[in-house]
Amino acid sequence: MKINVNRIPDEGLHLNFFKDREWLSQQLPSNDPLPFSSTVVQVTCTLKRARRNVIVDGLISTSLIMACSRCLEAVTFPVECYFRYVITPYHQIVIHSEELELSSEDLDVTYYDGETIDLETLIYEQLILEAPMRVLCRDDCQGICPTCGKNRNIEPCSCSKEKVDERFAILKKLKVVK
Repeated sequence: MKINVNRIPDEGLHLNFFKDREWLSQQLPSNDPLPFSSTVVQVTCTLKRARRNVIVDGLISTSLIMACSRCLEAVTFPVECYFRYVITPYHQIVIHSEELELSSEDLDVTYYDGETIDLETLIYEQLILEAPMRVLCRDDCQGICPTCGKNRNIEPCSCSKEKVDERFAILKKLKVVK
């Protein structure tokens, strides 16, 4: 969703819109799939102008569908995140030659070029940031047996629980002499 900065009224622009299930997967090239999908994405936000800058405050609500890190079963992870951006024109960037340390406020600043702001990019970025690195279907997930491949949450396997590194198996034959 592209917004023309010049058309944002002085009192602000309030938006409430939805993105369908396929929207998230369409944000990346087809050869680079995401490790998760989503349900319908609901976005509520307000855009306010402050001279040439635009302040965006909003809420994203959806559920991410991911694979459990242990058993690979589908897990639905609810997401409700608030976000705030200060979007400034690209030509106002001042480049310093010395090294600078970024503060937490600097991380909420992004830039637009021309007269339009692409909200979809900001929403996509927030969903990526909200996605956990690892998710479990439940706290006591047993995972997949590395030997036989059975999902141990569904049926137990009779494989040995002892992990043996084959590289060191020869050391078991050695005798310790005192």
